[in-house]
Amino acid sequence: MVLVGFVLQGPVRRALATPAMQSWLTVFVAVVVQALPFLVLGVLLSAGLAVFVPPSFFARALPKRAVLAVPAAGLAGAVLPGCECAVVPGERGQLPA
Repeated sequence: MVLVGFVLQGPVRRALATPAMQSWLTVFVAVVVQALPFLVLGVLLSAGLAVFVPPSFFARALPKRAVLAVPAAGLAGAVLPGCECAVVPGERGQLPA
């Protein structure tokens, strides 16, 4: 693998040096840098919920009727940014196994 990377180093550098790839890399790095703090926040929040809050808490805290439970859960999620970077890790940590 290292040998293949060494052999292809020249063509890869030439391909990445084109103006189109430079623009793409700039946008890609900008998006990753902007999303990373929210992703870390979501993962830390998910870990904290998984460790310190028992799953039965959510069953007791949310209303039994779905019509009321969905808006209540939505309001509880208002503390997170509106993108999936923070919401998905938190939600995935609370699904039953």
